[in-house]
Amino acid sequence: MTSATTTDMTNTGTGPAAPSYLLAGIIGLVLTVLALVAVARTTNVGASRLAQPVGGTTIDLRFEDGPGGSIRVIDVAGRLPEQVLLPGQEGFVRVALRSLARERLAAGLGREIPFRLGRLDDGRLWLRDLATGRLLYLDAYGQENARSFARLIGPQPRNP
Repeated sequence: MTSATTTDMTNTGTGPAAPSYLLAGIIGLVLTVLALVAVARTTNVGASRLAQPVGGTTIDLRFEDGPGGSIRVIDVAGRLPEQVLLPGQEGFVRVALRSLARERLAAGLGREIPFRLGRLDDGRLWLRDLATGRLLYLDAYGQENARSFARLIGPQPRNP
């Protein structure tokens, strides 16, 4: 007869320990990433920043609720006639303004301070909330959405 040996195949729930070189590598990787993040934040290396808009045309506008869901667009300087956005029109303008108004409300700011709408010399549009400082580059939301705001600032001057 042959004698059979049996081995205990029960699992106690603890697997083999990870090799120490693997743990040291993981810790080293985490510390390296943390060090690189700290260097990038303190020196601005690798940081991307949007340039502040310079040049072009600007207009300061106030937006007021009108009757029946309309929005009155008022040029603070009075250079352009008042415009009215009727309900169901210019959805992107409404959404952008609603978002900026929510930020103002959260910061405890009122409606008195206007928004500045600008067109750079190359035609790109931006909107700055003068109350909060928030800046939106409108072309980033698509050309059709940017055109909604372009209608408010008037035609782009032609280059000679």
